[in-house]
Amino acid sequence: MTTSKASELFVADSYAKDVSDLGTLKEAKKIFVPGGTDLYSARAIKIKEDEGYRTYYFYEFGNDDQHAALVAAVNSGKTIIAGVSAPQSKWVDDGVKLRSAAVSLTVL
Repeated sequence: MTTSKASELFVADSYAKDVSDLGTLKEAKKIFVPGGTDLYSARAIKIKEDEGYRTYYFYEFGNDDQHAALVAAVNSGKTIIAGVSAPQSKWVDDGVKLRSAAVSLTVL
Protein backbone atom coordinates (compact mmCIF):
# COMPACT_ATOMS: atom_id res chain seq x y z
CA MET A 1 0.00 0.00 0.00
CA THR A 2 1.16 3.52 -0.68
CA THR A 3 -0.10 6.99 0.12
CA SER A 4 0.46 10.23 -1.73
CA LYS A 5 -1.00 13.69 -1.57
CA ALA A 6 -3.74 13.75 -4.15
CA SER A 7 -2.38 17.06 -5.43
CA GLU A 8 0.85 15.26 -6.43
CA LEU A 9 -1.13 12.93 -8.69
CA PHE A 10 -3.46 15.50 -10.15
CA VAL A 11 -3.11 19.27 -10.29
CA ALA A 12 -6.25 20.69 -8.78
CA ASP A 13 -7.28 23.95 -7.22
CA SER A 14 -9.38 22.17 -4.65
CA TYR A 15 -8.72 19.70 -1.89
CA ALA A 16 -9.54 16.15 -3.04
CA LYS A 17 -12.06 14.53 -0.72
CA ASP A 18 -12.93 11.53 -2.87
CA VAL A 19 -11.15 9.63 -5.65
CA SER A 20 -13.80 10.90 -8.05
CA ASP A 21 -12.33 14.39 -7.49
CA LEU A 22 -9.36 13.13 -9.55
CA GLY A 23 -11.65 12.54 -12.53
CA THR A 24 -13.96 9.87 -13.82
CA LEU A 25 -12.89 6.24 -13.76
CA LYS A 26 -11.78 6.60 -17.38
CA GLU A 27 -9.97 9.92 -16.79
CA ALA A 28 -8.17 8.67 -13.68
CA LYS A 29 -6.93 5.59 -15.57
CA LYS A 30 -3.98 7.64 -16.84
CA ILE A 31 -3.00 8.35 -13.22
CA PHE A 32 -3.20 4.78 -11.93
CA VAL A 33 -2.62 2.46 -14.91
CA PRO A 34 0.84 2.45 -16.52
CA GLY A 35 1.01 3.24 -20.21
CA GLY A 36 1.67 0.29 -22.49
CA THR A 37 -0.41 -2.13 -20.44
CA ASP A 38 -3.73 -3.69 -21.36
CA LEU A 39 -6.68 -2.75 -19.17
CA TYR A 40 -8.65 -5.90 -18.31
CA SER A 41 -11.20 -4.44 -15.93
CA ALA A 42 -12.12 -1.14 -14.29
CA ARG A 43 -14.94 -0.19 -12.01
CA ALA A 44 -15.98 2.38 -9.46
CA ILE A 45 -17.12 0.98 -6.13
CA LYS A 46 -19.26 3.14 -3.82
CA ILE A 47 -19.35 2.22 -0.14
CA LYS A 48 -21.87 3.78 2.24
CA GLU A 49 -20.31 5.38 5.30
CA ASP A 50 -21.70 7.46 8.17
CA GLU A 51 -20.97 10.73 6.35
CA GLY A 52 -22.23 9.57 2.94
CA TYR A 53 -20.47 7.49 0.31
CA ARG A 54 -16.79 6.86 -0.42
CA THR A 55 -15.74 5.94 -3.95
CA TYR A 56 -12.98 3.44 -4.67
CA TYR A 57 -11.53 2.93 -8.15
CA PHE A 58 -10.51 -0.62 -9.13
CA TYR A 59 -8.24 -1.34 -12.08
CA GLU A 60 -6.92 -4.67 -13.34
CA PHE A 61 -4.25 -4.51 -16.02
CA GLY A 62 -1.14 -6.18 -17.36
CA ASN A 63 0.99 -7.18 -20.31
CA ASP A 64 2.36 -10.46 -21.63
CA ASP A 65 4.55 -10.95 -18.54
CA GLN A 66 2.82 -9.29 -15.57
CA HIS A 67 -0.72 -8.97 -14.23
CA ALA A 68 -1.75 -6.41 -11.60
CA ALA A 69 -4.79 -5.14 -9.73
CA LEU A 70 -5.14 -2.01 -7.65
CA VAL A 71 -7.72 -0.13 -5.67
CA ALA A 72 -7.40 3.60 -5.05
CA ALA A 73 -9.26 5.91 -2.68
CA VAL A 74 -8.79 9.42 -1.30
CA ASN A 75 -9.00 10.42 2.35
CA SER A 76 -8.25 13.90 3.71
CA GLY A 77 -6.42 14.90 0.55
CA LYS A 78 -4.24 11.78 0.47
CA THR A 79 -4.53 9.06 -2.14
CA ILE A 80 -4.33 5.53 -0.76
CA ILE A 81 -3.48 2.72 -3.18
CA ALA A 82 -3.48 -1.01 -2.50
CA GLY A 83 -1.99 -3.02 -5.32
CA VAL A 84 -0.92 -6.56 -6.10
CA SER A 85 0.97 -8.09 -9.01
CA ALA A 86 2.22 -11.44 -10.18
CA PRO A 87 3.59 -13.02 -13.33
CA GLN A 88 0.80 -13.89 -15.79
CA SER A 89 1.61 -17.59 -15.32
CA LYS A 90 0.91 -17.33 -11.56
CA TRP A 91 -2.20 -15.18 -11.93
CA VAL A 92 -4.15 -18.15 -13.26
CA ASP A 93 -3.75 -19.92 -9.90
CA ASP A 94 -3.46 -16.98 -7.49
CA GLY A 95 -5.43 -14.19 -9.20
CA VAL A 96 -8.60 -14.57 -7.14
CA LYS A 97 -6.67 -14.29 -3.86
CA LEU A 98 -4.55 -11.40 -5.11
CA ARG A 99 -7.54 -9.50 -6.48
CA SER A 100 -9.36 -10.03 -3.17
CA ALA A 101 -6.37 -8.64 -1.28
CA ALA A 102 -6.46 -5.43 -3.34
CA VAL A 103 -10.24 -5.07 -3.05
CA SER A 104 -10.04 -5.49 0.73
CA LEU A 105 -8.75 -1.89 1.06
CA THR A 106 -10.87 0.03 3.53
CA VAL A 107 -10.25 3.68 4.36
CA LEU A 108 -11.19 4.57 7.91
